Amino acid sequence: MDAITAATGTVPSERSMRGLADRLPGFATRLMALALLVGIASTPGTLMAQTAAPAPIYKTFQERQKLGSMIRNGSTTSPIAVNHTYDQLSAADRAVLFGYFQKMGPGDEPPFPLYGIGPIFRAMFNDTSAQGLESGEVLVLVEVDADGKGVSAKVSGVGTAETARYFATVAALEKYKPARCAGKPCAGRFPLLVTIGID
Repeated sequence: MDAITAATGTVPSERSMRGLADRLPGFATRLMALALLVGIASTPGTLMAQTAAPAPIYKTFQERQKLGSMIRNGSTTSPIAVNHTYDQLSAADRAVLFGYFQKMGPGDEPPFPLYGIGPIFRAMFNDTSAQGLESGEVLVLVEVDADGKGVSAKVSGVGTAETARYFATVAALEKYKPARCAGKPCAGRFPLLVTIGID
């Protein structure tokens, strides 16, 4: 449901949207209305769903929040784009993801964070967790049920038990696209590999 439908309770017609675009002043404003028209007149779905995926980002940075903070500058790097949902992943990124599994048959898909890996990465560098981090590779294995809920998570490569528990909690609380077995939702395991760099 788009914003106009939500506000009015009705789906605007193609003709009414063209009329709206013609009456709006300014090229940019008319262009936005026409873009909305394209979204309505083409395959059903929101305009957001039809927007091209953003350029992939594989490395994120965290800087000190304030002078004198105990939080050190750091970065997180992933072999899979952190700002893409599963549907937005490139063929190369899907190959990396599928490579973590021994066998994937026709119609099989692994679980994947519903909003991409980025939210998990950002949570790794909040004011409390970042104090215990050291440079190195961390692997988080998340058990996800057929409804896309994280059931549990195991962490390896983290220096302290407290940080490992924090990472496991963050990953397990994330919402996921469930795995698919022969095209049907099923339970599965999501492997999150992250390289942490601390200045």
